[in-house]
Amino acid sequence: MSEGSIWTFIHWLSLLALAVLAVCVRLVYLAKTHGWVEIGGTVVDVRSVLVGEFPTPFIDVEYEYEAKRLTAFDLNTHDGDFDNYLPGRIVTLLIDPEDPANCRVKMPATFVDGILQNFVTGRPMRRDVQSHSMKNLDIVPPDQK
Repeated sequence: MSEGSIWTFIHWLSLLALAVLAVCVRLVYLAKTHGWVEIGGTVVDVRSVLVGEFPTPFIDVEYEYEAKRLTAFDLNTHDGDFDNYLPGRIVTLLIDPEDPANCRVKMPATFVDGILQNFVTGRPMRRDVQSHSMKNLDIVPPDQK
């Protein structure tokens, strides 16, 4: 093997490793928050925290769960857009029903979430599709009008 082909192999192997790492991180997030309740919370404070090389908004949020008013501090938004987390804004939270003080900011869905969610829940990956005849839908073909 030439030196150039070795570096090409290392390059593609590194890209594959990063993709696998990203999927694993997402899988851990979905497994941890499976069964948690989705609610809205109000941003009370936002501050910039350097995560790696990029500033990330960390927020304090007030929310109500089962008639209890709670506040969560230093929640990582995993987002670089500070405009989404200005004080007074509503954010979507995932609340642990067994420990309502434990919550996370809901991360946006990715294209692999459906597959990973099925893996986490142990559900089969196929979906049952119901078919309907045109008679049941009251649709008349154009040539029969």
